[in-house]
Amino acid sequence: MELSNYLASKKLKTTPQRVDLFNLFKQNNNPMSFDFIQKQISNFDRSTLYRNLALFKKIDIIYTLNIDNTEHFALSSKFEHNILMICTVCKQSFVIDCQKEIDEFIHKLCSSSDFELHSHEIRLSGICSKCSAIK
Repeated sequence: MELSNYLASKKLKTTPQRVDLFNLFKQNNNPMSFDFIQKQISNFDRSTLYRNLALFKKIDIIYTLNIDNTEHFALSSKFEHNILMICTVCKQSFVIDCQKEIDEFIHKLCSSSDFELHSHEIRLSGICSKCSAIK
């Protein structure tokens, strides 16, 4: 889905800041903290960034998750169909791009359940191979 069309469907403007923020999410598959985002996009002041993140969350462009007691932001399934895996030891996150397989599975699941899907997030917690080898 294209950002400008999605924002227009919500009666919102496509601003340079929103485009920059969206592009950062598209380029970074891993969930990002506020501080990380702020360092990456230096042309945003703190309040503008907060407002745009809150707006993106409200209209389901991004979602939040807690990693090691810190709020992180990730692109919604409307724009990315990835599986997020988070190591419970080192807190590193890994993204697996499997859009076709996920789309097919979810379509079958929803069809057989007579369910209209609006969005989804798949998050797996476990131990990565690096941390597993240390045990």
